[in-house]
Amino acid sequence: MNSHNTFYLFAGMFFCLLMACSSGQEEATEQAAVVNTEFRSIPLSLNAPDTKLADLIESVEIVKLEETSESLLSFINAVHEVGDSYVFSSEDGIYTFSNEGEYVEKFSRFGEGPEEHDNIEDLWMEGDTAVIHDTKRYIKRYLLDGTFISAEKLENNADHIMPFEDGYLMDMGFRPVNDTLKFGLVKADKNGVFEQGYLPFDKFPGFSIKTSTPTVQTVGGMVLIQKTLSDSVYLYADGQVKPLIHYDFGDDWLLSDTELSGNFFTEVQQSEKTWMIMGELGPQLTVLNAQVGMGSSPRFLMDRSNGKTIKIDVQIDPEEKFSFAICKWRGPKEAILSLESLQVAPLIDQLDESQYNFRGGTTLEEIESSENRALLVVKWKDSAEW
Repeated sequence: MNSHNTFYLFAGMFFCLLMACSSGQEEATEQAAVVNTEFRSIPLSLNAPDTKLADLIESVEIVKLEETSESLLSFINAVHEVGDSYVFSSEDGIYTFSNEGEYVEKFSRFGEGPEEHDNIEDLWMEGDTAVIHDTKRYIKRYLLDGTFISAEKLENNADHIMPFEDGYLMDMGFRPVNDTLKFGLVKADKNGVFEQGYLPFDKFPGFSIKTSTPTVQTVGGMVLIQKTLSDSVYLYADGQVKPLIHYDFGDDWLLSDTELSGNFFTEVQQSEKTWMIMGELGPQLTVLNAQVGMGSSPRFLMDRSNGKTIKIDVQIDPEEKFSFAICKWRGPKEAILSLESLQVAPLIDQLDESQYNFRGGTTLEEIESSENRALLVVKWKDSAEW
């Protein structure tokens, strides 16, 4: 059996991806896609001028997530809107808050027992049922009060998966399929048994990299795949996989002339080139996170309908950056973000008072008194105004 090391990208080390709350499954609040399925190569420059985050925002509604002894959040991941509630995972369980930020309930079923789960790789909702894909290859279902429903063990382990037809699409990273097969993407039945492989590769590099950002997901009615260590996004349709987007960093892309091997991270440390790109994909807009060497991590806002891209200035002051993360796209230009509570004031200070409001009667003072991250419902400006 092939063995390899798995590297996890943690907040503060690279993109703050641990707090990147991207939802892997499309829900009713998301509007129809406004982009087509034609391939597009989009040029990107590390030296592009920066535009302040606030200058890209049309309006924002700020939600305080109630802080109690039961609702201390280390991070927010995989946000879903269920009725008038937000459901998401954090370090110690699955939380439910009202859409005005009031704490409702949580459940924590971490453990080794048959009704417990390991670390959460993916979370999606089936009605009011939370479905967890964990690191031990299990799919487990629970009611939101923690009542156990069912468990299935998959044949193959995967970085991320999404339900598809009567089975799953599975991002295998650089993991072997059935011990020997080399496919980056697999279509599997409901038990995770291999049916079809896509995105073949030549050899196992001896490592894989995992992020909390879903790498296979439904976006605007399209099934998209964004592999780690790749500068492309792929479209799955009609049993075929084809390139949809190429992030063109030109000579600043490290993997054009670097082999994926055990020496890869030595080359990364010595490089000032981009080697990792993860997009928080929406039906029209995308927030792109790039990693340059072991240092800077520039962020871009991209309109995929016309290819227009702008580099985001996330600097608050010389020592601090906005740590915002897309939790969920609600439409072509509307998204739910999370932001550290003490960073709300620096953001709205750069906005006109008509551009922001506080939901549920909360105040800036109440938000700043909480250690929980705030949720922001943001409408981005049209790309013609960038």
